[in-house]
Amino acid sequence: MSSQKVSVITVVFNAAQLLKETIESIRSQSYQNIEYFVIDGGSTDGTLQVIEANSDIISSYVSEKDAGIYDAMNKGIAYATGDWTIFLNAGDKFVDEETLSKVMCNVANDPKLVYGSVLLSGNGNTNRLEPKRLTFFSLLFWGTRTLCHQSLLVHRDILINYNSNYILKGELDWYFRLIGHENYTYAQQLDFPVAEYLLGGVGQKKFVRNLVETIIVLTRHGGPLAIISLPVLIYRLLKY
Repeated sequence: MSSQKVSVITVVFNAAQLLKETIESIRSQSYQNIEYFVIDGGSTDGTLQVIEANSDIISSYVSEKDAGIYDAMNKGIAYATGDWTIFLNAGDKFVDEETLSKVMCNVANDPKLVYGSVLLSGNGNTNRLEPKRLTFFSLLFWGTRTLCHQSLLVHRDILINYNSNYILKGELDWYFRLIGHENYTYAQQLDFPVAEYLLGGVGQKKFVRNLVETIIVLTRHGGPLAIISLPVLIYRLLKY
């Protein structure tokens, strides 16, 4: 089995019960070479008590007001010393206790990104969502629907901060910059699900802002080629 270290980062704000579920998922992993960081935005609902009660598996944590989710994620990146980094936010989980072991056993040929499918959980239902092949053009067309953030592991050779000027689409900008990194080789797609992702995040609740930021990011990285995204954007708008 691979001996590479995996940094797992959880960003949380006032979600004590959801954090418990995520922590238990980390605790149950058969893969041993994990460091785990929790970045709390200054919660007042008992989240800090949950963190302290699980200090045996939490390498470090911070609990303070932040400037948004991407600012919080950047704090987590500053802690990470692993060969690979993955974000599982409060309420998200690995699919089962063998997930990281399975991922690390399947990494091959020096990829800089590794990703799989995701189980979408919400309203009592769970559905498996398959990722698209991660390329510049798939990001232009599908945006963040190319793959799920919680199913992606990033190698330390290309791990970079998010642009915290974005409120909702910092991860799409991040994807473009990751595959454009000078040390990027290729992204390896796995044939199994990596994470169970809890639906209902802020991006779904702020649809218009989400759409506007998507257009800004696509235009910034794709220029006139951003027109490729128009069918998907129109579909999303009509569905909304």
